[in-house]
Amino acid sequence: MGIIQITPQFREFETHTSQTLDLDDVRVRFDTYTNKYDGLWYFDVFDASSNPLIQGVGLMTGLDLWFQYHYLPIPTGILFVQDQSGSPPADAGLADFLEGDMALFYQEIESA
Repeated sequence: MGIIQITPQFREFETHTSQTLDLDDVRVRFDTYTNKYDGLWYFDVFDASSNPLIQGVGLMTGLDLWFQYHYLPIPTGILFVQDQSGSPPADAGLADFLEGDMALFYQEIESA
């Protein structure tokens, strides 16, 4: 059982990134993007054939971001945002991922 950091490769003015990941032997496309109106980050998940599975979920600290979606064919682990800044936890603002204050992680779950 391990923890994998998911590191979107953002550039200075980029508001959307897409990457294909193999998590617990499930291939998914993971898109992360910003909403400049509310100043927050969101993600979508697509299966290996680019069919949408999860869309428009905010990247928030303190919870498993896809707990309520485990009935879908997604990896079985826990997806979470960790505050790396040392300040009190808060939801990630536009600069937080770019500056390294927030990070996205996936924790694998041991199969029974």
